[in-house]
Amino acid sequence: MIEDVSGFLECNVELLSMDVELAELLGYSI
Repeated sequence: MIEDVSGFLECNVELLSMDVELAELLGYSI
């Protein structure tokens, strides 16, 4: 159970970092 949650959080962090990178490419500042 705990391992599933940590894996889920890691996936969310990766998606969030991707969104930030895309936003920076598009010229948005977060």
